[in-house]
Amino acid sequence: VADHRANSGGKVGDRVENAAGDDLCEKVLSALDRGRTDENFFVGGVAQMAEAFDAVEIVRNVLHTLEQQYVVVTLVRDMLNRGVSVAIGAEHGVEPLSACSVVLAPVRADGETVGTVGVLGPTRMNYPQALATVDLVSDRLGRRLTEN
Repeated sequence: VADHRANSGGKVGDRVENAAGDDLCEKVLSALDRGRTDENFFVGGVAQMAEAFDAVEIVRNVLHTLEQQYVVVTLVRDMLNRGVSVAIGAEHGVEPLSACSVVLAPVRADGETVGTVGVLGPTRMNYPQALATVDLVSDRLGRRLTEN
């Protein structure tokens, strides 16, 4: 979407970006409404991750680790506490996810951090796109939460 906007002078890409961002925000808000606890996180697109990895064992380890909510919460907290928004491979310190990278952005509403948006993917992911996506979604989600 970001590449399309840059190449089209912003007009068509802005409409696509707005629609995609609004749709994703609606899904996230809906998921948050269904299960409110202090340590909840939403995982989407897990099945698509399998296509990005070559080895079944890697996928099995990644999915098993994602099922352990405390590992994911600890990973996110640690990265945010260190002021890191991108951790490539083993930089994040979770060995079973060493074939993955993490891109995070805080969600801010009314001037305070209320959550985090992130992407977990293969180390060869498109980092500019992942950064742009989490920034867009965190910004939109923060604005929607502030409005409500």
